[in-house]
Amino acid sequence: MGKWIFDEAGPNQYNPGESVLDQIFDSSSSLAKEPLQNAIDRITEANLKARAQGKIEISLMEFSGAEKSQLLDSVGWSSLRDHVKAVSQDGSRKFSTRLKNAISRIDSKEPVFILVVSDFGTIGLPGGDFERKNHIYKLTRSAHITDDSQTNRDGSHGLGKGVFWKYSGIATVFFYSLTCKEEFSVSDESQPPIKELEKYELDHRFVGNSTLAFHRIGDKIFTQAGFFGKPEKMTNGEAAVSSWGRNKLLDLLGVVREKKVEEAGTSVIVFDYNDPAVEDVQSGSEIIQSLASNCAKWFWPALSAEGKGGEKLLDLKLKHYKNSVLVDEIEPNLSDFSNFIEIFNNSPSESKISGINQLAGQDVGVEVPLPKDHSSGNKKIDAQISVNIKSIPTTSVHSETEKVSVKLEEGSGIYGVVAAGYARGNSDEDKLLHGFLRDMEPPAHDSWDKYNEKLVLYPRGSKKLRTDMVKRYRTAIKNICSREVETTGKDVPALAAMLRFQGRGKPLKKYTVDTSGIKLEKLIEDNRIRIKFKLFCNDVPSNDLWRAALKVKVKGAAESLDFAAYQELGTVPAVVSEVVVKNELFITVHFEDRIEYQVDVNWPDYMPIDEKYAIDLIPRYIEG
Repeated sequence: MGKWIFDEAGPNQYNPGESVLDQIFDSSSSLAKEPLQNAIDRITEANLKARAQGKIEISLMEFSGAEKSQLLDSVGWSSLRDHVKAVSQDGSRKFSTRLKNAISRIDSKEPVFILVVSDFGTIGLPGGDFERKNHIYKLTRSAHITDDSQTNRDGSHGLGKGVFWKYSGIATVFFYSLTCKEEFSVSDESQPPIKELEKYELDHRFVGNSTLAFHRIGDKIFTQAGFFGKPEKMTNGEAAVSSWGRNKLLDLLGVVREKKVEEAGTSVIVFDYNDPAVEDVQSGSEIIQSLASNCAKWFWPALSAEGKGGEKLLDLKLKHYKNSVLVDEIEPNLSDFSNFIEIFNNSPSESKISGINQLAGQDVGVEVPLPKDHSSGNKKIDAQISVNIKSIPTTSVHSETEKVSVKLEEGSGIYGVVAAGYARGNSDEDKLLHGFLRDMEPPAHDSWDKYNEKLVLYPRGSKKLRTDMVKRYRTAIKNICSREVETTGKDVPALAAMLRFQGRGKPLKKYTVDTSGIKLEKLIEDNRIRIKFKLFCNDVPSNDLWRAALKVKVKGAAESLDFAAYQELGTVPAVVSEVVVKNELFITVHFEDRIEYQVDVNWPDYMPIDEKYAIDLIPRYIEG
């Protein structure tokens, strides 16, 4: 069996604090998005960027009774518990409470949940534990590190993997891989790298990582992370390295695979799976159904892709086990995304929507910034983004949240798909656009038009070009959905009425904005309040651009509260700019008539935040 080893702190006793990942990954959908995207990336890499062909499994393992006791003994819980308890007694209020709850849950008669995300048909995690270029090192012993040399790399920030630790009650994750011990290189680039494994003997690899916080046990002070594996003497102490070969723990977790090349790959094992966003106790069935729903929502393009013979290119199954016995097996339900799938897989027959049950589209020309160190020496290139729209009867709309809001004839609605980069094609221009959008993703991978940290890699003006991309494809959506105005035989007053000319046409309107659906949450630990709401314009101006300003006040107080954070919540971004001036937040919205939004405001130190107050959220429309 393995052993837990935490490094002792050095003489300077530098304390890095606790992980900030809770702030980065604030949506439970991240647990589906991150591992599934990484697994797809690994499968694509293994097949030299061919369309992804592979298998992924997400298994929820539920242990109770004697099997739970056996599991805890196998993962060295008694040793790890000492470290978890030490951190829980000396950490922040939030982290301490999380760990105390986990200890209580694990020590009780309640079942313990293990979430296992497995990919198949990849190279797995070969190479040495401490070789910094290897996936095994980047995944298990590093943070904030990614491989910028890979076009189809596993991430852009080296942070995405952190979602696994967030959803472990004790921030502990194990890794199993069927791979080869040797590091290998690809001798013939015309062959998929996965074929290279045929030259080597495959074996089972296992290692664990618990990322806690700086802590003390007795007279010893330990650093943040501990590792579970085979003890090995190093020049400066003892380390835990990967154990090789089959053992009882692997059998108990049900991750052992047959030693075949097509079974090679990796399983990420989240110990004591617990979703901090869910207040109610969830059953195993509810957990697996929720994960399946998120997989369908975020990965319907990959899950619906088919080969030339109609075979599925990506097989994803979700399984629920109780004490190693399979009790349920499901696949993501893609029926709610059937309209999107039809749009994505078919070419448009029209350039504009003129009626119901039509498929229309446009290729939108955009300018793509090139990295400063690009070999061509150019600052930008021309590329295209595809915008395709399908008009349908509103009775066929599966979900309001997935419907694009446009004004068509009564009884009709639309679905739209915007495809860019590899989703559109494999031309050099598509690849460069893909790379730019990948660099523009924030760590949570939930947008690509608001993150600015990597703009430093690109020439001046790149932020404007990125904003123009959003405006251009949104304008294309509007144009595709705008019916032609019939002007033949119409007199000037009639034209003025239709086209909003001044004079005898429609009078100028006094536009207003308002809020609804307001929800307030007190973030007592941070001394802030969080407000979620919908902001809407009563009638969007003809240029499809409107601006609003917001203030937050405690009722009866004169001064406005200052904004600590703010963000749009909708899946389709509509906000093109945000700026705070003297405790007032100015928001510019393009095309949509309403948005979902969230703000955090700092609470005044002189007011006890845990008492009851009336809060005013004050919006106003900005002219011009």
